[in-house]
Amino acid sequence: PSAILLTGLDPTKAVSYPAAAQIAIVNNYENQLFDYCVNGNVDGFYASVYGIFRTLYDHNYDVRFLFKGQLTVEKLRRYRIIIYPAPYLMDEKTSEIFRQWVY
Repeated sequence: PSAILLTGLDPTKAVSYPAAAQIAIVNNYENQLFDYCVNGNVDGFYASVYGIFRTLYDHNYDVRFLFKGQLTVEKLRRYRIIIYPAPYLMDEKTSEIFRQWVY
């Protein structure tokens, strides 16, 4: 309580939010399915996604996961880095969204 009086902060009004993530990993179920059809499991896809996430996490980067259905140019513009692991398949709509994000 004495610290609150010294700083003038009211703990009921103090709000803090974490910094927005600047890195996103796109998780595409179609690529998971493709990996399963080719290899009979999704181990390669999982290792790719988890390996990328774990490496960034271990180096204190805040990362968000996005799913294909969530992709819009506006949403991607929130991020400086977009990672699309195991890009076996990409439809034209997703390709166009990425193209607009880059340019």
